[in-house]
Amino acid sequence: MIDVLFGDVLYSNQLNINTQDVIKKMSEPRKAEIHKSKDKPKSDASLYVLEEKQHATLKKIIDAEIYEYANNIMKYNSKFNITTSWFTEVDTKERGDLHKHTNSFLSGVLYLNVNKKSGNITFEKFTDEISVTCTEYNKLNGKTYSIQPENGLILLFPSKLWHSVGYNESEQIRNSLAFNVMPVGKVGLSSSDSHMKIKLV
Repeated sequence: MIDVLFGDVLYSNQLNINTQDVIKKMSEPRKAEIHKSKDKPKSDASLYVLEEKQHATLKKIIDAEIYEYANNIMKYNSKFNITTSWFTEVDTKERGDLHKHTNSFLSGVLYLNVNKKSGNITFEKFTDEISVTCTEYNKLNGKTYSIQPENGLILLFPSKLWHSVGYNESEQIRNSLAFNVMPVGKVGLSSSDSHMKIKLV
């Protein structure tokens, strides 16, 4: 499913996967963007979990979703590689601060262990130079848009979109997998002085 959000395309799909099986194989989750009121979060976990052998099948599934979004829906004529990927966990009464992903073209999240009280992901818009009021607000003219996560739900969106994670009001840890994506090879028109060749190492 696609939504137009602040002029950008947000992609979502419900994957037919066993999320608990993914959690069992999960590397140490990262908390670099999750902030507690007192304690500093840990940030020493892997940023390349989808390169690990135990997640090879999961990576193939996510790659297929990326190409569905990028090539079939957006009609981008490029190849795409996942550059970084990491597991996250949000404990009770924790939240994820507002942020965006730099040095990245697309970003995504796959929800693994969530419920209705785990905290929504909220996208925010800050680019209006002239602000006008509306008779009603929707995905086209609003400044915020929230999605309630579900186990197996994958979201793909432009990395420039600011987003945050609401407070986890449930009694269980919220687990997800986040990742960033870049186009590879020749990007842009060859006749333009703004084209480039991207090679990932």
